[in-house]
Amino acid sequence: MVWSHIVLIISSLWIPCFAETYEELFRKAAEYASQGKFDEAIRSYQAALQQRPNAPEALSNLSVAYHSAGYDQEAVETARQSLRVAPDLLAPNLILGLALTQLGRSSEAIAPLAKALELNPGSRDAALGLAAAKMGVGEVAGAAAIYQRQFDNAPEDADALYGVAITTERLAEAASRRLSKAPGGAALFNRLLHDYLIDRGETALAAEALENAAPPSNVQPSSETRLLYEATRGLAERSRQAFLRLVEITPHSWQTHLFLGDLNRQQRKFPEAITHYETAARLKPSLAGAALGLGTVYWELGAFDRAGPYLQEALRMNPRAMQAKFELGNIAVRQRRDQEAVKILEDYLMTAPDSPAAHADLGRALLHLGRYQEAVPHLEAASSIDEHGDIHFQLANALQQLGRKAEAEQAIAESKRIRARELEREQKLRLGR
Repeated sequence: MVWSHIVLIISSLWIPCFAETYEELFRKAAEYASQGKFDEAIRSYQAALQQRPNAPEALSNLSVAYHSAGYDQEAVETARQSLRVAPDLLAPNLILGLALTQLGRSSEAIAPLAKALELNPGSRDAALGLAAAKMGVGEVAGAAAIYQRQFDNAPEDADALYGVAITTERLAEAASRRLSKAPGGAALFNRLLHDYLIDRGETALAAEALENAAPPSNVQPSSETRLLYEATRGLAERSRQAFLRLVEITPHSWQTHLFLGDLNRQQRKFPEAITHYETAARLKPSLAGAALGLGTVYWELGAFDRAGPYLQEALRMNPRAMQAKFELGNIAVRQRRDQEAVKILEDYLMTAPDSPAAHADLGRALLHLGRYQEAVPHLEAASSIDEHGDIHFQLANALQQLGRKAEAEQAIAESKRIRARELEREQKLRLGR
């Protein structure tokens, strides 16, 4: 009678019995992760956490497994859960930053990556991750400094060297834009442009740039402008040397194939460019630059239906890929999807308000839609890049529709002048003069 009573008490106080302990599940998960079996590792860490719901090590390792398997939103949530328990753990800070960057949320990624680098100043992943996040928010100079430090510490690090090459190239581009607008800087800018075009085999365009490299007698560059010229030239040379070194030390890396894709595209060797971009994409499927490169090649070839999906994929992987957005807008104009083009290009101009090419396309789309009043300022903003007279012709059309006949006649006259100059230039090129 007593024994039956004891049995009843025990059965009523049943406690769950786990087949494996927390420690066993943790070890099994770590083993799966070391073998690259991340889905199995995730399930084992989840089982371990059922026994110890707030175990910071299991949460930290689970966030790593999520990120490694490509589940970045889950990685973010788990890393944050781990950091609420143990805010000074390296791994969840690092994974939180890397996953946020992968999700296109670079501004949120900077703080945890900076914390990870503070916790371990020698962490390569934290340094490169922080540099990438800074690039994502436009802090190019800050990113360049981090990439350079990492490369100085590890001269064979292809990722760091690629970062040095890209950031110095961006800094050189920004400096060249400032140079072109500086007092007396236009001639020096054309001197740099000449060297750039010669490197890429564009001899005819280089000759034209050289003609414009002589400053007018009444406009001489200031000492500040000359210093800017030297700084720009130095940055461009540093970038070139970094890319050449990259090809030398890692001839088969995704970074090298991406660089060679860009170089061949700039030289209009499109089949070679496509091969390199496709190789880079195979080596690193999440590479927005390869998708952008392929989209741009097909865009330049006029194969717009092939370009579109690549450009959209580049934007999905990197929402700041503004070149992809511009090219999608241009395609929409060319295909007379004018409402869509207006939306894309207005969004693009929010980020790049000084882009005359985008103003030209937006003006053209508005003109197609009969929105003449809105088209005029955009076509006027694009007039500086009118090489063939078509922008002034479209401007004249819009002005004519608005009843502004005198202005329309001026625009038509300028269109004819530009066309005549272009015809003369083409004749000289044909004659080899």
